[in-house]
Amino acid sequence: MKRFVIKITYFLNLLYNSAMNFTQEQNDIITSTEKILKVNAVAGSGKTTTLLAYANARKNKSILYLAYNRAIADEIREKLLQQNISHVNVTTIHALAYKATQAWEYKFSELDEMRVSKLIGSKNPLYSWLIKDLLSFYCNSRLKALDAKLLENYLHTTRPSLEIIKIMESQSIEVLGHIKFLLTQMRQKLMPISHDFYLKLYYLFKPKLNYDVIMVDEAQDISDVMAGIIEMQIANNSAVNIVYVGDSFQQIYGFRFAINALSKIDAKSLSLSQSFRFGDGYAKKIVEILNEGYKKIDMPLLEMRGSENYTKLGFKAIDFSKQFTVISRSNMALFESVLQRMKEGKKLYFEGGYSGYNFMNKTVFSILKLHNEEHEKVDHELISEFDSTKSLKTYANDTQNQNLKNMISLVERHDTKLFDFNTKIKESLIEEQNSADIVFSTTHKSKGKEYAQVIMTSEDFVTLESVQKSMEADDFQAMKVQEELNIFYVAATRVKDVMMLAPFEKKESVSDKSFFRKKQMYDFEKEAQQRSREKYVVKKEKPAYKKRADKKNEKSMINQWKKENGY
Repeated sequence: MKRFVIKITYFLNLLYNSAMNFTQEQNDIITSTEKILKVNAVAGSGKTTTLLAYANARKNKSILYLAYNRAIADEIREKLLQQNISHVNVTTIHALAYKATQAWEYKFSELDEMRVSKLIGSKNPLYSWLIKDLLSFYCNSRLKALDAKLLENYLHTTRPSLEIIKIMESQSIEVLGHIKFLLTQMRQKLMPISHDFYLKLYYLFKPKLNYDVIMVDEAQDISDVMAGIIEMQIANNSAVNIVYVGDSFQQIYGFRFAINALSKIDAKSLSLSQSFRFGDGYAKKIVEILNEGYKKIDMPLLEMRGSENYTKLGFKAIDFSKQFTVISRSNMALFESVLQRMKEGKKLYFEGGYSGYNFMNKTVFSILKLHNEEHEKVDHELISEFDSTKSLKTYANDTQNQNLKNMISLVERHDTKLFDFNTKIKESLIEEQNSADIVFSTTHKSKGKEYAQVIMTSEDFVTLESVQKSMEADDFQAMKVQEELNIFYVAATRVKDVMMLAPFEKKESVSDKSFFRKKQMYDFEKEAQQRSREKYVVKKEKPAYKKRADKKNEKSMINQWKKENGY
């Protein structure tokens, strides 16, 4: 009798969900009876709505929803409350690990090169950086032993620089010994730990999660050790159902040792291929240009449809009297874009907070002093180890530290003007995003967001030409090129109404400087047209010769402006 009631409840819930006007793809997921299910959901496809409907159809099941971070977990909890769904526990893997390992008993601090140097007695920042990076790699992997296999996996996964490879080959025993030493120090609470450490500890505890269903959100960005924790549950409980949901084309955290669980797990795969965020014509454009890149590196192709809405494309479609968002690939390109806009007296907002963009912080300040040979004023511990920006740049290249390279470039390009720029930017900042004239963001900080109008910076995103050059290089890595294409995809899919894409093909190429000159030109064209119309205000329809005069006068004004502004 009890089993009969459960079945009736299940089908009643399915009937309720079917009345919610879900697409066929959504219904296939909601009604799926697969033990292990993968869902590849494109940007804006309503994956959260689908997951909650999946949960709502299984009210007799205990369900664990694993969110990618605390902010997403809070958002999901709010939606569950609104929908009166009480049988779903929302948390993160880190939160589970923190509680199980009693991590509150440890002190926390991110491990950097200089702390490693002091602990192991090394005077070589490059060696200390390798120890720090290998330690992080180990904690994010399923590997248990500290042996040659760890070094092999690290080499295969990260493809480090030649200088790092030389250290690993000549000092492998010392490297493994130092990693073991640091892990022991952490375990014995003799030094601060990182969040990666207690997550690894949790994995080694072989945790059992007593739920009927486990839903894993943002599965494309989970690390190997996270995937290991989830897969353990199948061995622990043969009846458990696991649903992995994510977007393979949004995997952009390779630098954090993320793996794409959707491509590694052998399970039934379903898709959410329709985005409700932007129009179908725009979706087809994104598919067309990005698949040119994916084809070249022999990677899976993007399949995506849009909604019935119309998303405008191109520079002239942007309404600059309304809020728009500038998205860049890097902090460096974003800074240049900010400088172009600062002169207009606009109210600025930075996604995630201005301080997180490293335009002027302690590191940049020290690089600036190093650049100007004011060594006594360099107060950053790592930067003080170098005698010039040239040697620091070599270190940044050897450690593949793109953030550090961007900061060096920022200093080399703007020097002491950075102080003035920083002051002016701060004067233009506001705290409320809705009140801003312009929102600025990098692609990584914009992930999970959507905006009405978007401009992608034009000089730092991947292009078809850069894909080809990468393929011709001796150190070609298809996965890194794929991630760059994914970064383009993430930025391009943040938009709802109007988008100005970064150039992908060479013929489309235009610098940010020329873009802003183009905007000035566009503004002047509108002004010229308005002035021309005002000059000939008549009640009757103007004769054809006067219309031709209007056009000639307008063209003359534009040509004069071009001449004055160096066109």
